Amino acid sequence: MAPSLPSTFLALALSAAGALAAVESCSNPQLSCHNSSSVANLCCFNAPGGQLVQTQFWDTSPSTGPINSWTVHGLWPDHCDGSFDQNCDSRRAYKNISSILQQYGKTDLLSYMNTFWKNDPNDGSDEEFWEHEWETHGTCISTLDTTCYSDYSPQEEVPDFFQTAVNLFKTVDTYAFLADAGIVPSSSATYTAAEIQAAIRAAFGFEATIQCSSGALDEIWYSFDVLGSVVTGTFQPATPVGQSSSCSSSGIKYLPKPSGTSISRSSTPTSTSRTSTSTTRGGSSPTPTGGFSGSGFLNAVTSGSQSGCLISSGTWFTTGTCATYTATSSGSGFTLRSSKGNCAIENSEFTCASGNTATVFTAINGLLAYSGSTAFYATAVPSGQTQATVYTSSHSTSRDSVRAVVTGARDNLGLMRQDEFWFLSCLVLFYNSYTKQDAHYEISKVLNKHWIRASNLSGYPTSPYHCPGNATLPHRVNTKLMYRALQQRSGDDVLKIEELLIRMALEPRLMPGVATEMRSVRSSASTPSLRSKEESIMPTGRMEATGGNVKVVVRVRAFLPREIERGAECLIEMDPVTQSTTLLVPNDSDPANSRSKMRKVIEEKKFTFDSSFWSHDLEDEHYAHQEDVYNCLGEEFLDHNFEGYHTCIFAYGQTGSGKSYTMMGTPDEPGLIPRTCEDLFQRIEAAQNETPNISYNVRVSYFEVYNEHVRDLLVPVNPNQPPYYLKIRESPTEGPYIKDLTDAPVKSISEIMRYMRMGDSNRTVASTKMNDTSSRSHAVFTIMLKQIHHDMDTDETTERMARIRLVDLAGSERAKATEATGVRLREGSNINKSLTTLGRVIAALADLKQHRPGKRNKDVVPYRDSILTWLLKDSLGGNSKTAMIACIAPSDYDETLSTLRYADQAKRIRTRAVVNQDHISAAARDAQIAAMAEEIRILQLSVSDNRRREKEGKEQEEKLEEYQNRVVVMQRMMEEKSMVAEGKIRSLQTENEALRLHLKLALESLKNPIEVPNPRVRVSLASIDGDSDDEMIREDETGDPSSDYDHEDEGISSSIHDERATEVQVYMKELLNDLGQNP
Repeated sequence: MAPSLPSTFLALALSAAGALAAVESCSNPQLSCHNSSSVANLCCFNAPGGQLVQTQFWDTSPSTGPINSWTVHGLWPDHCDGSFDQNCDSRRAYKNISSILQQYGKTDLLSYMNTFWKNDPNDGSDEEFWEHEWETHGTCISTLDTTCYSDYSPQEEVPDFFQTAVNLFKTVDTYAFLADAGIVPSSSATYTAAEIQAAIRAAFGFEATIQCSSGALDEIWYSFDVLGSVVTGTFQPATPVGQSSSCSSSGIKYLPKPSGTSISRSSTPTSTSRTSTSTTRGGSSPTPTGGFSGSGFLNAVTSGSQSGCLISSGTWFTTGTCATYTATSSGSGFTLRSSKGNCAIENSEFTCASGNTATVFTAINGLLAYSGSTAFYATAVPSGQTQATVYTSSHSTSRDSVRAVVTGARDNLGLMRQDEFWFLSCLVLFYNSYTKQDAHYEISKVLNKHWIRASNLSGYPTSPYHCPGNATLPHRVNTKLMYRALQQRSGDDVLKIEELLIRMALEPRLMPGVATEMRSVRSSASTPSLRSKEESIMPTGRMEATGGNVKVVVRVRAFLPREIERGAECLIEMDPVTQSTTLLVPNDSDPANSRSKMRKVIEEKKFTFDSSFWSHDLEDEHYAHQEDVYNCLGEEFLDHNFEGYHTCIFAYGQTGSGKSYTMMGTPDEPGLIPRTCEDLFQRIEAAQNETPNISYNVRVSYFEVYNEHVRDLLVPVNPNQPPYYLKIRESPTEGPYIKDLTDAPVKSISEIMRYMRMGDSNRTVASTKMNDTSSRSHAVFTIMLKQIHHDMDTDETTERMARIRLVDLAGSERAKATEATGVRLREGSNINKSLTTLGRVIAALADLKQHRPGKRNKDVVPYRDSILTWLLKDSLGGNSKTAMIACIAPSDYDETLSTLRYADQAKRIRTRAVVNQDHISAAARDAQIAAMAEEIRILQLSVSDNRRREKEGKEQEEKLEEYQNRVVVMQRMMEEKSMVAEGKIRSLQTENEALRLHLKLALESLKNPIEVPNPRVRVSLASIDGDSDDEMIREDETGDPSSDYDHEDEGISSSIHDERATEVQVYMKELLNDLGQNP
């Protein structure tokens, strides 16, 4: 196992402190582009690129990034004359930007870049774009040279560059700057250059360089002068020097992005410090926010920066997918609900479960508050796959225990550093309910006992450090890192007093009363904000495809009994911080690794994946349970399904490596598939209670690929008959599909589990020397989720279809190791054939050359070489979000190395997932059903004609099959229309009741009519046609008309009025009778 987590944190803390010391040692830094002579120390002054230019894109063809935000282009060092250097250090032309950011814990930064730093899809991936910007411009920033870091760690200048670029981007919200001046994207409107520059100048303080393409806004460049280093210096907006705009003076178009999502930029200007991000709060008392409704994430904020979020059970997780919480207004506050159920505070613990009585919360300055306090606590800071329970009070911490921590630190350290001293002062001040006088007394005791030397108290930074609870001390320090260092010296008690603040990313429009306050205190998180319920309605129209790589995680199992018996050694190490997996060199004495001795070079191999699950030692604090795997992977992909994306998760690895356990699990430890099914129906049940106008339709299928044949696992097996294998067909629109595969509707978790158990019992398994219950086939469990949203106002229907494909692959195996013969040998041969083809497909898709525009991938990717890869074609490289779980054994060097290499290739595969959504009106749906019915009628006649003529053949069978398929589709459409009709009926019943009451009142008024006097004003036909009021003819004071007209048609006689009233009365009675309501 890798070094313990506190040691890892301590190493990073020291590295950060060393780098910070190097740049803060600059004395009297000069403002770039304002020096009168050359500056010798280029670690304190950016030269020759003195002016930094933050550039932004507005891409519309194709559309990139959110529709309400510009995107990052880069950060360029300018020579203060409009020119700049490029590609200054080829030795630092790094090609793994994402991995570097993850290595340094910059997952939030990476997530933000994935949203706002986008490449034109025709030019390559986002990763290639970032690599280009770093190599072209980042290597030319002098203050990021490796010599400027006194304790340099490899590649640590990379996160500094991207963090600085993103921080500057957040301060210049071009979309908001222009919108505030009334300049918004439009297909028809045009603007002048003066109007655009005036809008920028009003918000930024200076003009910017605006660039146009084909007469439309394309780029904007903001110029900054820098006082000191790029890492810790001060950026001052400046006038562009030597840069000219390319837009014309007028007629500039600002075209809208044709597709994309609207998202909050969460654009609080953040500190450019590389070790922490601080937010200074105002001096006024915080104002609680009243009730509101919406949905979003709960981000955990410690020490002024985001660190993970809460998952659906209410626990704190730093590496998993954030759960979506729904807030519902309740009195002066609001309640919270996740997919697990209502959220409540029970015994000081924050928990979300189905049996909870919801607790009422409030929000203060964008922070979740309970009983007026925004302070939450956790027993530990989670890391890797561990989770932490969240509490509302430091229940395990008393005044005496913290005093003991302080005393222990004093006795153990003897001489404390200045930052450690101020951190402990904060603990004394806040966590023990000391008064300020008591705190100052404790501080003075510290000074009197010479905890620190007077020389260490000089040179405080000007930015104050805010202790928890808004108590200000005159020093800024990263408490999250410092408490780790203290923990190693003064005991684990420090873990019990770690602060946890839950930041709710609220948008001002949800709370108009605090809009002004929220502008000054915004979340710096890159996660989506709480959004109103109205915005959760399915959008209409075509949804933009979202490109992304296959997500790859690796999981190592525990030793098997036979491995323990032979004294096998664990060859795997995993780092829970960097998510790296290391394969160690095997011991020569282990007979299981005898083949590895034949290699010319046996060396240690290191790989980095999205997550590394350590399931080898149950006693280890980082042990990954089944729930941890689901929280990290399954929950995220189920979120994508409800958004309308197809997903696929498949487990890959040698035989006996834990694939079936990970996917299926046991009754006591259910795996990914049963947990997904359970969570699916829990979400559906919760959603139906909140949004009754959305109907859900779930269908399942289960098949296996055995010896290159497909068998339906939901069809009972008859041992007296040979197995029935299904045929594969390929549709021009849907791709490969299995003919006659059972597609069963399910309405509850019990039904779906029944089908799953049925399929498991029919699956082919056998015992081999390597595995007592070896899967002899590839099993694919598929869930089809259809969401039907009916808009009662427009009578239109929106459908979302998502496919959840969960694949348990058979394990690769060596005949010599398994000692297989006969049937088992043939099974193993076919398993290896399909897995070999899968490897070739992965290798072809992972080759970046195949992703270049114009390359015909279909000619080189060998999908059809295997039944498995043919059926998974869409999931591997098409319309799907896909994840691979690489399961490895802890003691087999060769097999594990092979699996890790495949996994490393798979993470480079790019997919192109789109929201599978259809928008159709009621009339169009009826027409579609009618057309399909007519087509079925024609097919029926054709089939009947063929039968009469007794012509049998393949063509007739295909027509019959097509007819049967269309009948099934029509039946489903009729069922769905019936579901929509039921919703209409419920709505119309309510309207009907109101109409009855209204008609009763109308009938009463008709029984006792009120005489209406004859109209005294007549309007000529000319007036009706729209002429002037002079055409109106009025009577004078004597009653004579002011103009000649006939009196014979004046007014309506009393008899005619009575007759019409009687007719209306009879009609009303008949109408009430039709409605079932007698007057």
